[in-house]
Amino acid sequence: MIAIKKGLSKISLKWKIFFVLALVGVISFGWYTSSVRSEDRVTKSFSNMPLGVIRAINDQGEEVILWTKVATTSEQRRAGFSGIGENVVRETALLLIYPRDTTERHSISGVRLPLEMGFFQEDGTLVSISRTTVGASTTYGAPARVNYRYVLMAPQGYFARHAFSVEGEAKLLPDTLLRAPSWP
Repeated sequence: MIAIKKGLSKISLKWKIFFVLALVGVISFGWYTSSVRSEDRVTKSFSNMPLGVIRAINDQGEEVILWTKVATTSEQRRAGFSGIGENVVRETALLLIYPRDTTERHSISGVRLPLEMGFFQEDGTLVSISRTTVGASTTYGAPARVNYRYVLMAPQGYFARHAFSVEGEAKLLPDTLLRAPSWP
């Protein structure tokens, strides 16, 4: 113990400050990288999206209740699942709502799992399902010149589990969307 005190007294104040700052930097970097790569990570934009529930009709004509996060602002729609941990993406569907019909294309950069994206017209008719690839530089959208109003983004397999297909009778019931109240 005495040897350590003698050794520390020989180190200049400048080196002591440098050592403390370097130690703080290493600890901060470790915390940052573990939180960025966390399987349960959510972004501020994602956490600000309200939880919603919407009814739908699947290919068998059965009514299905879908729990989703709801993205209504351009910031929320742009953010989507980008930067979200894999566990969260596996367990979450995300409904993007546009104020008017659009043909906008969607980038999935920063999304860690392959997704399915269902494109629905204003009346809720499913017009297209796209399956994404992680790391792809492509953008995804409905077929050329097909307008849509809603996009349901979910982990791959979601549409099959709920019996939704373009060839079938699958349809969202947009008037049934209920959003959880905003909490202070």
